Amino acid sequence: MLRILWQAERPLTAREIQAGFDQGGRVPAITTVLTVLDRLRVKQLVSKSSAEGGFVFSAARSQSGYVVDAMMAALATAEDRSPALLQFAATLDPRDLQTLRRALGVGDVPGEPD
Repeated sequence: MLRILWQAERPLTAREIQAGFDQGGRVPAITTVLTVLDRLRVKQLVSKSSAEGGFVFSAARSQSGYVVDAMMAALATAEDRSPALLQFAATLDPRDLQTLRRALGVGDVPGEPD
């Protein structure tokens, strides 16, 4: 559901979110959609607002913000973050590594893609 909300350009009704599942072949019941939306709202991942004729829902944070929160929560469980960070960095492709280097002000490494 979050993916559907992240892709939306505006808040969506529960029925519009339900219709977003149509591509996968299996569409959840509207009661299931509402239950999951309520659970996501309690976790502060989804916002619910009054609208003409009912309620609309939107993601409470961006997809990148969600990923950052998940990564930080995972790191918080480690006594020593270094091994986890090193193993994570080892799995990154060269473009992701270059993005991190730029963000850290390390600069370009010869022979790696821009």
